[in-house]
Amino acid sequence: MEGNSPRVFRHGARAPLYEFSSNESTEFYFRGVGQLSDLGLVQGMQLGELFNNRYVRTGFLHHGMKPSEVYFRSSPKERCLMTAQEVGRGMFRRDIAVPVFTFPTREEDVMLYPRMECPHQTSRNKEIFGADTFEEAFDRIRDVYAPSRTEDKGYLEAVKIEKFEGLPVPEWANTKQGLKELEDTFYEYLTFICGTGRLPDPETIQTKSGLLLHTIHLELQRSWSCHTVHRFLAYSTHDTVVLPLAESLGLIPAFKGHLPHYATGFIFELWNRDGEPFVKVFYRFSPSSHEVTELTGEVRNCADERCTLDQFVNCCDEFKTDDPLVVCGMKKGFCWKSFFLWTLLMATILLLTLVIALLFHVHQQRKK
Repeated sequence: MEGNSPRVFRHGARAPLYEFSSNESTEFYFRGVGQLSDLGLVQGMQLGELFNNRYVRTGFLHHGMKPSEVYFRSSPKERCLMTAQEVGRGMFRRDIAVPVFTFPTREEDVMLYPRMECPHQTSRNKEIFGADTFEEAFDRIRDVYAPSRTEDKGYLEAVKIEKFEGLPVPEWANTKQGLKELEDTFYEYLTFICGTGRLPDPETIQTKSGLLLHTIHLELQRSWSCHTVHRFLAYSTHDTVVLPLAESLGLIPAFKGHLPHYATGFIFELWNRDGEPFVKVFYRFSPSSHEVTELTGEVRNCADERCTLDQFVNCCDEFKTDDPLVVCGMKKGFCWKSFFLWTLLMATILLLTLVIALLFHVHQQRKK
């Protein structure tokens, strides 16, 4: 295996994002809303142990953790930062802290925490659901997939997460029908806001995971060209990035109708076969397993498990971008047409200036 092979994973188990459904849950999630639970810390450690078995014990990485070999980049959310740190502790000795890089503010990280309010997505929300906000869209989805429920998104999300952690929940959430309604509602909602699922939208996907996909492709190319430093790249992010990334690669069917679980994610490895670069793609589906599933042959443009680097890099151009802010409409991109017109205008002005100067010079010479 060659160096600079990226890994992308979701953070570990967390507390509800908006509220708690009971006093017991409030005490259980003592770190606060949206923060890692104790289980989430364990899951991060277990993911690190998987990487230890795959890369450290095999000698691909130095057991003492060389910063020159390892690069961790995280979303600025605390749950992602803490997960990345636990992954590092699972990979190396417990007393070694891996450097984790991030952006100083959440608004700046458009790769691992993209939260832009794009006009296109607002229009799509209005067109499909007749909703002005995503909260209203959630209500429309809930009314279809969980018609017996009237609670808002915050409460239902709390019940869903607290049930996963084994906390007491309302009786309806313990029934097969109630659980199915919860799962279906959040699946439809998350796939909608990510531009995946039944209503795929490449432009939305570009704003969610397009820059990360572009970066993965670029890093693999740099690795093969020997223009890289690190042998191990890790990106700690959210399900709203992992899910559209899976759609970009054509791998949604492998998820079998499920959302990305905690502490699961992709492994991209670059291999050298007789002087030709090949890419292998794996996914860890279980947050407690040290096993990964190879999906290389299912990636767009990869006919089988011998997927060349060129095939992989050209797999999904319609889903990637080097600037999601341009796609979102929040920033103007470079326009060759405008550049050509401005260049033509300046050249015309310069030519006219030269002609006028020449005529003036000739006129002056005749006067002498």
